[in-house]
Amino acid sequence: MQEVEEEVQTYEFLDEDHVALTLSTTCLRRTTSLLSSRADRTGSYRWWAGTLLASLLVSRSSSALRGSTVCELGCGASALLATVAIACGAAAAAATDGDAATLPLALRNMRAAGGPAAAAAAAALPLRWGPCAPASAAAEAAVARALGAPLDLLLASEVLYLHWGGGEAWGFEEQGLALFSLAKRLLQPTGCFLCVYTPRYRGMARGLRAAAQRAGVALRTIARRAILTPALAATHAFTDTRVVAVAPSRDALQHWLVRRLGDPPPAAAADDSEEEGEEAAGVGVGAPLASVRPFE
Repeated sequence: MQEVEEEVQTYEFLDEDHVALTLSTTCLRRTTSLLSSRADRTGSYRWWAGTLLASLLVSRSSSALRGSTVCELGCGASALLATVAIACGAAAAAATDGDAATLPLALRNMRAAGGPAAAAAAAALPLRWGPCAPASAAAEAAVARALGAPLDLLLASEVLYLHWGGGEAWGFEEQGLALFSLAKRLLQPTGCFLCVYTPRYRGMARGLRAAAQRAGVALRTIARRAILTPALAATHAFTDTRVVAVAPSRDALQHWLVRRLGDPPPAAAADDSEEEGEEAAGVGVGAPLASVRPFE
């Protein structure tokens, strides 16, 4: 068995009171042995987009995370979003991934961030979804049992890619349908799903909108200008990154956009760089969102 090397990434976020929250997560270093030994390497190391969503959550931690039940899909080894949830006082948080090999490290990160209290509040469980992974009622039930209460907030970062299987590509409408259908099953009626992704392929936004219609959920894109601080805006890693909010109903979506994620938002407007005229909702900026400083 080839040995893999671990590396620690440290982040600094600002909460709504401008108090710094410093978190460290451990993931796997992108070594030659890792790249050559794993068929699916995406969950082994850090992806930048997650820090953008993490900054939004920390800056709204008292309303979005504290006392909530939270689940992260495709957490990978670092489980950054679930770790942020635990650090910010979530009542319970579950990190899930289709690659069970990433879960011990994910659980270690969550417990380190939450201290002794996180031992009971944190869980890491296998959960696969998508056209290539039929829904598993047993796995979804295990997540519900681990949380011990209806799910308030579902999170995901960079889980949408062009997948191939049997010589055919699974489009983003099919992926979105699987993802949003899972969210609808896991979330309570007043819950919300926040997903951050980078539009690496044309048609992603259009596919996700079509998927939301087919799944019967409400979807809005949170305007990037409402999330990016000047420091983040100057970071090339976030040039095209988008955060979408999805909820079982329009009322639930509005509740999250207005009451849980910020002040009453301004009228919906299209983000300048939104692909294909995608609709965006501006989240109020009563408190500036975090600047994220990863220390390499």
